[in-house]
Amino acid sequence: MRPAYIPEPVSKRWEYTPSPAPASPCLASPDQPCFRPGNIRDWVDIGTLISWLDEEIAHLALDQAASNPSVSEPGIDPAKPMLGLLAYAYATETLDSAEISRNCESLTAFRLLSDGRVPTPAEIASFRRQHRDLIVTLLVTLFLRAFSRSSRGSRKPVPLALASQLGSCLAGRIDIARHLDTEDD
Repeated sequence: MRPAYIPEPVSKRWEYTPSPAPASPCLASPDQPCFRPGNIRDWVDIGTLISWLDEEIAHLALDQAASNPSVSEPGIDPAKPMLGLLAYAYATETLDSAEISRNCESLTAFRLLSDGRVPTPAEIASFRRQHRDLIVTLLVTLFLRAFSRSSRGSRKPVPLALASQLGSCLAGRIDIARHLDTEDD
């Protein structure tokens, strides 16, 4: 008897192609470059990603404090662990709230980002609903940093159309997470 064929694992990579690509929800028109964000860990190691999350969340907190000087402490601080956790989860293509919750118990990166607390799937879904735009902003920033870093030293600015397209793709990823939660109910 012949052994079963086991295909070689395929590395997930982002594709940035100025040429036309097959129709996808990320592609606004055939002549735009297509950027399909995969798992950010294919491009960035865990330590760097967690460091970037801390930096970007600190910037968001400062921006929030600057825009509302009457607030003595930025309102994002209590949300920092959950914001970092969800941004990491969605950037690494972990979309299901129950899976994110389980990962907080078993995976070191998730445990670190959640400060050792295991949120319930309902808490994750609620936070995602309340802070969707903030999560998308953070995700776009992380992926743009990864894209910029991967450009092999070329510090070309990212085309605005690409950043906009990336935002649409990542917002779609959060929509998928919402639908997964709906199916779990």
